[in-house]
Amino acid sequence: MVVDLGERGILTLDSLGGTHPAQVQLMKAFLEEEEHKAAEVGAGPRSPYKSRQVLVPKQSNGFDCGVFTLHFAEKFVSSFSSEGFLTQLVSPLLLNCEEQEIIPRFVCFQRSGNLSNWFPVKEVLEKRVALGELLDQLEAEWRQL
Repeated sequence: MVVDLGERGILTLDSLGGTHPAQVQLMKAFLEEEEHKAAEVGAGPRSPYKSRQVLVPKQSNGFDCGVFTLHFAEKFVSSFSSEGFLTQLVSPLLLNCEEQEIIPRFVCFQRSGNLSNWFPVKEVLEKRVALGELLDQLEAEWRQL
């Protein structure tokens, strides 16, 4: 799940395809409660959080969830921009094309929320192998202590 406080959006990314409505509702309730606690006196009501499931590359097994999550995080961090958190990636998912004066480069998936070709699944498989090798190396170093 990714939260963009500026756009008031919650994105769900699940490599198994789940939508997680209960978790989205809990996140909305938590964010709204925190805003209520921090609200300035006289502050008006804010617009509700929008949520969206984003179609992402799918895993073909039941044990790569963690590696996919790490890869999603790595991809998001590399998407930071000087304009704000994930401006080029998240904001287009939460808007309609008609509402935008300048159409971003991610407009192709914006209408459908489709990032299924965001990266080749091969990258995740390679990451799993690399993490396994790193763990083996760390274990060997630990055994030498």
